Amino acid sequence: MTHEAMTRADAFGSPEGAAVSAQISSRITTLVLLASGHRLAAEADGSRARFTADDEARAVEVECLPRPDDAANLWFTLGGMWLCEATNPTDALITIKAALRSART
Repeated sequence: MTHEAMTRADAFGSPEGAAVSAQISSRITTLVLLASGHRLAAEADGSRARFTADDEARAVEVECLPRPDDAANLWFTLGGMWLCEATNPTDALITIKAALRSART
């Protein structure tokens, strides 16, 4: 199944698509909960989450997608760049916090 097909398959009622969608939702939820423990505001919407710091001057949006060149394993992306495997939310959080800090300076 192609990358686009995997991310959109649940719209067509595919069991594979529904399973991928559930995994994506779970990974995004984990990242949002982890970020809230670090005093970041976060809003999740499907495969995406938006993070802001206290001042809300800058927002960072992260998406969870199957990575085609990694056997369709789920990865977090930021600005279209692959961050890390979605099984490593702490690695993604470090990048999110750095992006929010750099926006303030």
